[in-house]
Amino acid sequence: MGKDNITIIVSHTHWDREWYMSFQRMRFRLVAMMDQLLDLLENDKRFHSFMLDGQASPLDDYLEIREQQGRLETLVRSGKLIVGPFYVQCSPWLQTGEGYVKNLLEGHLKAEAFGNDAMKVAYIPDQFVHFAQMPQVFKGFGIKSIVFSRGMGNQQEEDNLGFEFNWKGPDGSIILGLHISEGYGQNTRLQSDPDEALNQVLFSKGAVNRYNKATRYGLMFSGNDHSLLQPVLPDVIELWNSIDEIVEDEGIVKHGSLEEFVNIILKAGEDLATTTGEIRGHRYQNSFQGVFSSFMPLKVMNFSAHDQLERYAEPLSLLARVLAGTNYEGYLSTGWSWLLKNQAHDSSWTASWEPVMDEMVTRFDWAIQIADEVKRWAFLDITSRIDLGDALEKQVAITCFNPSGFDRKESITVLLPSKAPLEEGFTLLDASGSEVQATITPRELGNEEIFEIRKFVESQGARPKYYYTVHTEPVLVPSVGYTTLLMVPGTRLKDSKNPEKERIPGKDLFLKAGDTTVENDVIRIEFNQNGTFNMKDKRTDHVFEELNYFEDISDVGDGYQFIPIIGDSPITTKHLKANIEKAIVDPYAATYLITMDLEVPAGANKQHNWRLDGHETLTIKSRVTLQAGNNPRVDVNVQFTNTARDHKLSVTFPTGLRAREVEVDGHFGCTPRGIKLPEGEKWKVQPEPRGPQHKFVNLTDYSGEKGLLIANKGLPEYEANLQDDETVNLGLTLMRAFGRWGVHVHENSPVTMENAQLQGKHEYEYALIPHQGDIFKRAYAGALAFRYPLHVEYKGAYNKYQGYFPNIDQPDPFLPPSRSFFKISPLPLVLSIVKKAGRSGDLILRVFNASNTEEVLGTIETSLDLKKVELVDLNEHEIEGTGMVLESGAHSISMKVAPAKIVSLKLTLA
Repeated sequence: MGKDNITIIVSHTHWDREWYMSFQRMRFRLVAMMDQLLDLLENDKRFHSFMLDGQASPLDDYLEIREQQGRLETLVRSGKLIVGPFYVQCSPWLQTGEGYVKNLLEGHLKAEAFGNDAMKVAYIPDQFVHFAQMPQVFKGFGIKSIVFSRGMGNQQEEDNLGFEFNWKGPDGSIILGLHISEGYGQNTRLQSDPDEALNQVLFSKGAVNRYNKATRYGLMFSGNDHSLLQPVLPDVIELWNSIDEIVEDEGIVKHGSLEEFVNIILKAGEDLATTTGEIRGHRYQNSFQGVFSSFMPLKVMNFSAHDQLERYAEPLSLLARVLAGTNYEGYLSTGWSWLLKNQAHDSSWTASWEPVMDEMVTRFDWAIQIADEVKRWAFLDITSRIDLGDALEKQVAITCFNPSGFDRKESITVLLPSKAPLEEGFTLLDASGSEVQATITPRELGNEEIFEIRKFVESQGARPKYYYTVHTEPVLVPSVGYTTLLMVPGTRLKDSKNPEKERIPGKDLFLKAGDTTVENDVIRIEFNQNGTFNMKDKRTDHVFEELNYFEDISDVGDGYQFIPIIGDSPITTKHLKANIEKAIVDPYAATYLITMDLEVPAGANKQHNWRLDGHETLTIKSRVTLQAGNNPRVDVNVQFTNTARDHKLSVTFPTGLRAREVEVDGHFGCTPRGIKLPEGEKWKVQPEPRGPQHKFVNLTDYSGEKGLLIANKGLPEYEANLQDDETVNLGLTLMRAFGRWGVHVHENSPVTMENAQLQGKHEYEYALIPHQGDIFKRAYAGALAFRYPLHVEYKGAYNKYQGYFPNIDQPDPFLPPSRSFFKISPLPLVLSIVKKAGRSGDLILRVFNASNTEEVLGTIETSLDLKKVELVDLNEHEIEGTGMVLESGAHSISMKVAPAKIVSLKLTLA
């Protein structure tokens, strides 16, 4: 303390788009606040500035109601109203890496549209887990500092951190960290009388005085959740600075901005302590981890929308623009808008009030619908330009798109119409004209498939008479590209070397399927009577035993927290007898259906201290699929109907492996996490064995020679538990059903949430990929292939897009039957996105080195003619001196990529 101290007070409001009220109801309060704010900022010149919670979306939400564009532009341009850097305050681990970048880019573009740059401080006051790559991501937008309140664990003591510290990312990027452990909710509801308000501010100052500061500068806030303005604040500041006794003890106070405060700290040049790695703890404030498992069907929709936009709609719309001149930008921006509006943190946590969850379903569905239609229309723009040569009248072209940055050789499954019965014979040809082995199964169409086949009134052509599921042998599909197969009815499939000898599907692939065992070249599975299975990796001889058992336990928490009843023991399927049957077996894959009935208590009592005596039966059906040949991936599809309440259902995989840490896929790479929990003394909430992930969690044993990777589709919570024999069990949370809201506010909250009980049908997908220690040799690519399946379309005998598609007018074909547009090599160099630039018509191609330890000499190959390549930051501005003018027709870029580095390229085509 002392007269030389300077404290800056930042005026703000922490604005949740929706939380305990739905968006439309909450917006009435936003508009009232913004009306008052505009008047205050225009009329009181002493009121320095106002921070709009580090986001820009409130501008859009306000302008839909009030026509105040000009007033807002004036205030943003002058710096009085501070917006960004985000479009919405999100939950980082519930956005993909590209989704997070999109959020920041849209925040910057919105600020620019209003005449100023976005705030260059990552103000994230109410997020729970801060990913390790944040320093690099923020530096990619010119952001100098992160200001946060939740998430700090034991780093404060272990690394000797203070209020100000340096945070170092895995690539070496360093930004300033400011830990506001006392939160952001200070100096709100100030009395209108300056003398009384001064006492309130002095009281708040006492709390922030507890910060262990490295400089003489202090930071306070004026505002809180959905708070209105404090017009008296300039009077309070003048009064404070006029009283010598206060100045002598506390120093002076200034009204300022967060960015000004950060610049002061940076200019002070103090030697600050440094921490590394992610920030996810509960020592100083609650960092609620239950948000990663609540409303799991919405979590699946969330990641599906991200995947469809990022990995299919974006690259295909870009290629359609380059090859066909079509423009889907309006659709993409609208799809992203609906998705981003679901990323507001209390929304994405799925910890809001019931109507919010219902409305999120619609917004996710709209984003997915738009992404899916862009994918299909843009792909048709491309495939309609493929030169198929002399087409036979009845042939059907099957075109497959590979969204990955590497070639994939996979079996293809497609529902195919035909004008002729394929049972009488067919030939399937690949892009080179070689025969492809395949099996066919006649199909009856369901309602959705009927609409899929014939979507439009007055669609052209007669509806086909025959429908089949076609399943092929593995076919090579080039990276970020396509290949075409031709189905020709009416001829027999022959051996290419001996036309008189009929080819036998699957003869070149090994798959042996018994009643309770199945194996391919590298994996052998034995199903146990209780529904689990043992999996032998033939390459390492390691046997993973009793995989895939289910565990149920009580949950009397809410959207923020998983809270089991004290003393409750899990109920598992390990004691059950399951029904095991071969569901589908052909030469290319075998699927087994495992059915078991798990009895669980019907719910919890009203006092939430025991489970009821009545029981509900959960019939759990697991479809376990193994592909033929040299494929180490085992796919699992789980379906059940939930009729119980107040419980958590998870699936467990005993690995039999000993390890100190797991690796989880996250934002632009892998994050290591210790399995042994940290000391939780003095923590608000004790450390938990569960944590967030994106595409997978991986465990590699001490020897580094064997491991198990569990991939998933939209299941963001894993669990890693150390057993008595020091081996590790991995798990995935499938569902949390609870009926309460606001337990974190009051443990006996009377508010109920009926839709959070998740009654009804559930379906989830995950995959097991054993490996030989180095996930980049194969397992990582397998996880990407599982998460991003091939997209398959057909045309020819019946063009389901014919009719009302004015952009498709039977163009002259010029594309080859198979083509790769971009290829990235080698792993661990990973393609992140291919898209159109936000400020120009150029291409943005982003890659990252998924290894935290190895430098990669990487190559990017393209079949497009390059004119210029620029290295750009994440905000898509050129990094000075990195523009390369290439020879016309250049098709390759080579570069060294440091460990954990993100590289963004802007490509100008010739």
